[in-house]
Amino acid sequence: EEGFINSEDIRFVNEAPQKMILSIGDLLISRSRLVGLASVITEKEIGFTYGSYIIRFKLNCDVIPLFVAKFVNSQRGKLQTELLKTGATGENINGPQLLSIVLPDISNDEQRIYLDKIKTIEFEAESWRAKADEKAKEAKEIINLIK
Repeated sequence: EEGFINSEDIRFVNEAPQKMILSIGDLLISRSRLVGLASVITEKEIGFTYGSYIIRFKLNCDVIPLFVAKFVNSQRGKLQTELLKTGATGENINGPQLLSIVLPDISNDEQRIYLDKIKTIEFEAESWRAKADEKAKEAKEIINLIK
């Protein structure tokens, strides 16, 4: 939900059509399974491909792809995808539905300011998660100290 791809435990293919190869800045949004979850392709994913349950957008407008991903994954974005998705037995969303998501009308400079704030907070949260994991491990080890 941070807007990036987790490339651990991914599958590999020997060949893929060129039109299915991802480029930096491509915006991916899940059309099924985790409906509406968005990610941006970075340098780490150059050459990756994607499956049919993903919709790829090549943004050609005045928005920063990561800003769009962060917005789509935010509460405001999720509320919009929730209203747009369809399906009785399995939820789904399509490209035209996703194109109707209303983004904040702010400049690239303002988008960068918000992204910088988000990055700072996420870094702090990750630090706290690491400390919490360390403390949880410490708590589990206490029982081993009993004589």
